[in-house]
Amino acid sequence: CKDEFTDLSLFKEHKKKHKPPDSFEIIENALRGACTVFRKNFPDNDERPIGIHEFFLQEANTIRRLLIHQLQEKNSIKCSLVLGVEMIKLDANGEEQDRDTVYLKTKVEEIYLSRKINFFIKEAQLRISQLCDDFANNGSNWVFNGVEYCDIQIGNCATLSGGCAIKQIVANLPKEVCKITAQNTTELKYKDSCLLYAVASYFTKSTDIKILEHFIKQELKVKIRMPAKLNSLKRFEDDNNKLDFKINVVHVVSENEIYPLRVSPYINRKH
Repeated sequence: CKDEFTDLSLFKEHKKKHKPPDSFEIIENALRGACTVFRKNFPDNDERPIGIHEFFLQEANTIRRLLIHQLQEKNSIKCSLVLGVEMIKLDANGEEQDRDTVYLKTKVEEIYLSRKINFFIKEAQLRISQLCDDFANNGSNWVFNGVEYCDIQIGNCATLSGGCAIKQIVANLPKEVCKITAQNTTELKYKDSCLLYAVASYFTKSTDIKILEHFIKQELKVKIRMPAKLNSLKRFEDDNNKLDFKINVVHVVSENEIYPLRVSPYINRKH
């Protein structure tokens, strides 16, 4: 909403008014809200969407508002969409023989920018339509009879949870180090540890694996888990304070679009 607040109490009051759409209810909630499933049911009446296209035409804006709300709450999310659709089996005379619910699920998508939500919804429609058509074409007289419910599965996603092979920028990683750690994972002694190789490359001015790993072994204290998470970087800086370095983290979408993820508290350190 782009409002600004000078008082925390005003912000909290404002936040209460911005809730997810009421039409989707929480049916599962685990790990203190880190994993949540929202559901909207469609009773067997005139309001039930009669096709996949009709469903997305009817519900796309509601799904978009829900995902925007969750993205603002969690900063970065992984989500997927599941449709429970009713299928009816017809005999040779077109009479109903049987009916069942089929579950159609999209791929899991990581969303860290609000503009990716529209892309997710478009891809979800294409994926669900394809799955529904495949079932109908190969299902021996099963035909689509409407959407029974929609589930939106959302998980909290750490913005820094993988190595360089993921399109994330960890500190100022030299491009050569990113390439080495991404393409030669079987040769690396320290798995999922591109951060360590980046620090070693900075101090040694080298991209040679043996030189980097010798520096890591001799000079770095590594008491955090790899891949490194944002909230563990301060401890890594503290454990290696003799090297007098700081770690700033940004995410680069393009040359003109850069998002700061972490600013080191040790602004006066040399490196």
